[in-house]
Amino acid sequence: MIQTYPAGVMKPTRRRRTRWPWLILAIMLASALVYALGPLIWHLSFGRPGHADFYLHQNEYRNIVTKIKESPLTAGAETSTRIDGLLVNAVRSASGSYTVTITTVDWHHAGVYGYVFSDVPLTPHPNQNYPDSLSVDNPGDMPFADKRIIGQGGHWWSVYNNLLRGHAFRNLSGENMNREKKIGRCFAIFLLVLCLVSGALGRTPRFQGRKEFLPYTRNLPVVDKIELLKLKLKDDRWDGEIAASKVLKGSEAQKLASLWRRQTYSSSLAACHEPAYAIKFYSRERLIAYASVCWSCNSIYFIKPNLHRTQSFAGGDKRGDQLSEIFRLAFTATK
Repeated sequence: MIQTYPAGVMKPTRRRRTRWPWLILAIMLASALVYALGPLIWHLSFGRPGHADFYLHQNEYRNIVTKIKESPLTAGAETSTRIDGLLVNAVRSASGSYTVTITTVDWHHAGVYGYVFSDVPLTPHPNQNYPDSLSVDNPGDMPFADKRIIGQGGHWWSVYNNLLRGHAFRNLSGENMNREKKIGRCFAIFLLVLCLVSGALGRTPRFQGRKEFLPYTRNLPVVDKIELLKLKLKDDRWDGEIAASKVLKGSEAQKLASLWRRQTYSSSLAACHEPAYAIKFYSRERLIAYASVCWSCNSIYFIKPNLHRTQSFAGGDKRGDQLSEIFRLAFTATK
């Protein structure tokens, strides 16, 4: 059946079916990107120290170092305090140089993580108890070196103490880091799948009504004016008399037309049609559709064009409630 539209009415724009290959390609590219950036997303999501976290919060960390240097710490002394909610350990050497350890993540027995700043560039060396792991000298309880922060000349390092590792801790730089990368990628892929599922759930349901209703429901043409009507009922029946009306134009009309198209239209049969409201759609001052709407049986009856039967819709779902609320609010002052 070929759909026709009244003269002077703008036809709705239709997408070609070739969108599916592009959608598949976009999903593949997004998946590749997520796989590559998974570890970074993992670290940023949980605040783990690293290059990205450091440069995102470097002003905060540098301010902590400045506050430590402004405090009365004598040469050869060590202190532990809290600055801006973070645990800070600092030591001042006999020559007056500072080494400052900032704990940014404390998972207790699951490990503590943070940064070390030193006026004198730090050189990593094998840990005394775990020779296979590298350490940098610093105050506090994070002896293990994670990485030297790039672009800082060895003055800033990320450090940690994974208390769960025990004697197996020496393999962290290899085996554990690979495990964390896998976790990070799985986490990022989970977020991608969640977004795709959310998008699929948010899509407009498939049109299941009769084809003759399609041009005035799901494929309603572009409109520039909508008239809402409150019907005057007698014995729960409408004899054509109008109690009140309200005209919507511009963005208000466009939003309502979009909501009308996105209703859940079904093939079920209505048990009645006792409408309290009606709606008129205009395009370039020409009436293209006029329908009464009943929320008692969730049905729509088209007066123009006269399609001789009702079209059912899900008046009780989220979009149906939104449509009902628009009618209700339009006539709250009209009794």
